[in-house]
Amino acid sequence: MENLSLNLLAPHLWFWLLLLVPALCLAFWTYYRLLAPLNRPTRLALWVLRGVAFFLVLFALWQPVLTYVRPDRGKPGLAVLIDRSASISLPGASGAEARGSEIEALMPELSEQLKRSYRVQWFGFNEALRAVRPDSLPAPNGATGLGTALEGALLRASSNPVSGIVVVSDGVNTIGRDPVRVAGSSSVPVFTLAVGPRQAPRDLELRRVETNPTAWKGEPLPLSIGLSSTGLAGRTATIEVRENGELRETRAVAILGGQGLEQELKLSLAPREPGMRLFEVTAKVDGDSIAANNRRLVAVSVLEKKTKVLCVADALDWDLAFLRRSLEVDTTLAYTYLIQDRPGSYRADGDRAISRLPGSAGELSPFAAVVLIWTGRGFADGFLDRLGPFVREGGGLLVLGGPRTLAGLPAGFVSALPASIEADPARDRASALQLTGEGMRHPALQLRDNPAEAAQWIAGLPPLWRNGGRLAARGPAQVLFDWNLRSGRSPACVAGFVGRGKSIWWNARGLWRWRLLAAGVNLPTDAPQAILTGVTRWLAEPLSRDRFQARPTRQVYQSGEEITWNASLWDEAYAPVKGARIRVEVTPAGEGSSGEEVPERRNVDLIDAIDPGHYDAAIGALPPGEYRYRATADAAEGSRSFGATEGRFWVEEMGPEFARPWSDRETLAEIARRSGGASFDAGGLSQMLSQIPRALRRVGQTREVELWNHWILFLLFVAVLSTEWFLRRRRGLA
Repeated sequence: MENLSLNLLAPHLWFWLLLLVPALCLAFWTYYRLLAPLNRPTRLALWVLRGVAFFLVLFALWQPVLTYVRPDRGKPGLAVLIDRSASISLPGASGAEARGSEIEALMPELSEQLKRSYRVQWFGFNEALRAVRPDSLPAPNGATGLGTALEGALLRASSNPVSGIVVVSDGVNTIGRDPVRVAGSSSVPVFTLAVGPRQAPRDLELRRVETNPTAWKGEPLPLSIGLSSTGLAGRTATIEVRENGELRETRAVAILGGQGLEQELKLSLAPREPGMRLFEVTAKVDGDSIAANNRRLVAVSVLEKKTKVLCVADALDWDLAFLRRSLEVDTTLAYTYLIQDRPGSYRADGDRAISRLPGSAGELSPFAAVVLIWTGRGFADGFLDRLGPFVREGGGLLVLGGPRTLAGLPAGFVSALPASIEADPARDRASALQLTGEGMRHPALQLRDNPAEAAQWIAGLPPLWRNGGRLAARGPAQVLFDWNLRSGRSPACVAGFVGRGKSIWWNARGLWRWRLLAAGVNLPTDAPQAILTGVTRWLAEPLSRDRFQARPTRQVYQSGEEITWNASLWDEAYAPVKGARIRVEVTPAGEGSSGEEVPERRNVDLIDAIDPGHYDAAIGALPPGEYRYRATADAAEGSRSFGATEGRFWVEEMGPEFARPWSDRETLAEIARRSGGASFDAGGLSQMLSQIPRALRRVGQTREVELWNHWILFLLFVAVLSTEWFLRRRRGLA
């Protein structure tokens, strides 16, 4: 029967099915061997009753589920999905009014015509599907999850069946499932009604604003601004840059021709105050029809003075030249270079006040981090021994290359390393690097917004030479890169905290190959530079290490983007703390002190990540605006508090909803074709209403009954055993 099916859900089902045979044999043997004056019909009845009892027990263990479809009677059902995402606030087909106004103009006739012949379920959708009233639609907001909405409507139809789905949308899908694929598996036809313009309107878009995450007061901060335009060639746009609301720069830019052509504008500003500074970039031009994509935000942490980094090489080397070219592009740090030209003799480059290795803690104190380019000659033991206290008191240490054994090295230096090293006969072989899961999440390697993208192009970088030896991370230290070897993976770069400081050991040589060969493998030429500057900036952060840290993964999110959170927790000995209870409270910055609950306020509990002592969570999308957060950490049993931290972040108006300002009728047409429906423009409402009855497919209401957990099965079991007991008593059996 097509409308009735029985499914057995038990694991190891064949075992339980085969067990039925010995169970029935046991029932037969019980009464066959029974020495009692029973006639043949009575003995057979008792055998059957015992066998049925065994069968009912095993049947319940098979976990049977009965599925049946009840025919849909009365008016056919329709689910109507109304797009309420942020893109509905963009200009409509006429350009004079928004797409939301087009939809509202359609609703009276659509509602009146459908309710006459159908049982209608009304839904609004953005990133989620919600029930709405056709005469009171919510304001447009959030991303467009068209595929997710279709899937949600089909799932709801299993309990409240519909014979078709109507979608009123601009077709621009920005989040969630592929709507075409979902429509292809739909059991009912989907009819689409498209709103919005067919062609791209006149528009100037601020596509991107890029800058350094850290800057220094009074020092130049570069800004790279990407502009994209359509239909505005030859006009002049005005670009304004504000720092915490104060106008800092105004530029006039001539717009070039071409649809979607990107132009780049480079600016340089000097932040005026330390702290977290918000830079707002706006673009204005006559004839622009969309204002929502003309404003971008970028947050920069501004420090009081430029931090110094000491780079020491034990010999003149190609890696030193590559490191220097990469780091000198970064103006956020001040670099000093010492190069050993003969044993014990160094020449200075960069800071003429230093012409030898620092001989005391006082001479090391002006530097936030030390970089060692270790080719094999090594360094004076007195200098290496001083690096131990330097790191433990809050300094940073980066070792490129390094020793092939720790035997004979000063104890102070060895204690500052995040890893030990073992002998490895396969030294000096070229091998490819692979970014680890810990490396994707590490703050030193936040190279792209998408960690998977960063891992992909790092895997494509040219191979490096293994310096010799096999690293082994110490304690809570993290492996950032692995060697991708035939025999398996081996640590290539390890980072960790030592006391109040940080250290990284990168056991590789030949980094210069990255710059020379990266362009040949079609990778961004700034990729090697981004890796080295990110690592150095993390080591040189002047703030001491807090044992509890919690912050959003970015300071500025786009509208409709999910807000993600990372936290780390360490005890007094800087060992990772697992299983703690970490809660983040997010509140709009403009909310008053009354503490009234508002829709934008969010509370979230972070959960343990893969790495010990690390936690993460996501709190969904938030409306544009500025937000404050406060994070607290407590022991799971509530016996102690690990502290609290707070800060702020921003959600800008710009988002994927405004990257394509015209409707996607091709997607809507493909959704209709794949599902057996039809696609229409907003002006073809009457045609759609006449087409719906011809294509509807009646789908019954699906019900599932868990027979193994049903009262009827229990009553049958009791009835069978009671009957057997009654017959036995009648025949004088115990």
